[in-house]
Amino acid sequence: NIGSKSIGTPSPLLEKLRSNGADIVDIGGIRVIREFKSEAKVDETSTWNNSEPDRPFKEMIYVGTHDSRSETAAETYVQMIMGKGIRVKAKKKSVKKKIQKFIRDIKLNRKAEDGLYSLIYTGNLLMEKAPMHSDVKEVDIKTIVGAHRNSQNELTKYIQHVNNKDRNLNPKKYIHFKFTNVAQEVWGRGLMHSIMV
Repeated sequence: NIGSKSIGTPSPLLEKLRSNGADIVDIGGIRVIREFKSEAKVDETSTWNNSEPDRPFKEMIYVGTHDSRSETAAETYVQMIMGKGIRVKAKKKSVKKKIQKFIRDIKLNRKAEDGLYSLIYTGNLLMEKAPMHSDVKEVDIKTIVGAHRNSQNELTKYIQHVNNKDRNLNPKKYIHFKFTNVAQEVWGRGLMHSIMV
């Protein structure tokens, strides 16, 4: 609780946070900082912001799957990362069993293993979240051609090209995994990035 014991009397820290643009709400008697509004801006017109990958993901996947060295490296990394599958640790045995059942029900081990190839080849993996987070589905990374961020450095859309049309995808509905990330770039860098670019 960042306020005083009495919810009606804000602490000096709370007032300082509010004066610096923090959006603070009360949740069940606990004050929570909901959003931090950064003063730093980015240039919305820069190529860094309206970002396309260094090479089209379609090309990266093609090179990765048609070069035996890349394929072997990717296979090795996937096996090193996945091992015997997703392991669950929980203090309560009942919780652990529920999580393991959820993983089995949505076939998360298979989805993670399949998605890791996209992650290793391109440096990126997009998973679409089902409503209520009841499932995830990999987005074909070869169809993703760009993204856009606003002046607050917040991702506002992914751009997907399918059936000769561009579609805007709402980033709040997706989980974006990056293999490596340099200087807050939109896109991660894959294992073979330096030889593909």
